[in-house]
Order: sequence, then C-alpha cells, then structure tokens
Amino acid sequence: MYKDSEKFLLFREANDNTSMYPVSALEQIEGGTNAIVMNFKGPDADVDTVVVSVTANTEVETIKDIVRLINGMKAKNDGAMIVHDKVTGKSCSKNITDIAIG
Repeated sequence: MYKDSEKFLLFREANDNTSMYPVSALEQIEGGTNAIVMNFKGPDADVDTVVVSVTANTEVETIKDIVRLINGMKAKNDGAMIVHDKVTGKSCSKNITDIAIG
C-alpha cells in the first residue's frame, strides 16, 4: 500500500504501454552509451528495467534532470511525475529521445 504523498515516475511508450513506479522502488540509475538504465524493485523482488535513450554525450546531464524531477516536484493529487511520454512528447529532459519499458 502506498502513502497518499508517494511520488511515482511515469513512462509511456505507447497508448497501450505505460508503466508507473514508486520512487521508493528505484534501485539504480546507470548511464551508458546514449542510454540510461533505470532499475526498479518489483513486488516479488523482481527487477523491472526501463531504458531511456538520450542524445549522445548527455547521459550525466539527463540523469541530473531526472534527479531534479524527483527532488524538486512535490507529489500532486495523483503523485505522477512524467519522465517521458512518447505519445504526448512531454519529457523531464530535452535530451530524452526514446524509452523502452521491459
């Protein structure tokens, strides 16, 4: 059960493919070549992964944008903070080019 003030990170890859994870489940953010891998602890100790594709050489800047989103935005009534929404084009960073929820 989540608290009313729990913050959630929202990722939408398509109209029928959306994932939302509580910030408290975020275990790791790792930068790689043109990508950031975000690992979330699932309810059964499984690990869910979201791969965030970014513009070349902007991994560190993009990670900082995601951390600023988490630290700077207060949870609203729904508690959702959009990391990237491919359908609407809304993103927390200008450097995010794509996402893969897996």
